[in-house]
Amino acid sequence: MYLIFTKNFTKGYNRCMRYLNDIIGHRKELEIKRRVKIINFFDKYGFAATKEAFEVSRATIYLWKKRLKESDGKLSSLASKSRTPRNKRNRKVNKLIKEFIINYRCKYNGVGKEAIKPALDEYCKENDIETISESTIGRVIKDLKVLGRLMDNNIKVTVHGGSGNLIVRKKKRIKKIRRKG
Repeated sequence: MYLIFTKNFTKGYNRCMRYLNDIIGHRKELEIKRRVKIINFFDKYGFAATKEAFEVSRATIYLWKKRLKESDGKLSSLASKSRTPRNKRNRKVNKLIKEFIINYRCKYNGVGKEAIKPALDEYCKENDIETISESTIGRVIKDLKVLGRLMDNNIKVTVHGGSGNLIVRKKKRIKKIRRKG
């Protein structure tokens, strides 16, 4: 069993167990235990020893203490928050380029980004549009498939003869048999 001692747990066993049960099975349990250990070390030995032992700044330790205090001692508040940006960038591609890719893929079914690139470059020169790279063309194709504007080549659509219902099947990838060498 892992022992954790903090100032808040001196008031009784039940309260202690309530706070411990808060982190048991938590996704970031190891991180929480490490932070509690650092806080306890800081309270006992001071900042200089803590800085040398754990390489954590004073501001970070006080931030963790503040979080603990605001959450009334819940240890799960020490888990790190998500680091994803609040505003993610959106891909901006000209509508004419998207329409060209859709028309080209409808005309030549299943053609890849490598084959679309030269034709798209010519189209962009004619219409004074900035060209895009081959990998961006691949991302646009993927986005159009997600939106349902392009058919996926791995999907086979058939009509049931008796009922007339549409049947949508994904093609199974054939795995290569590897030889034992």
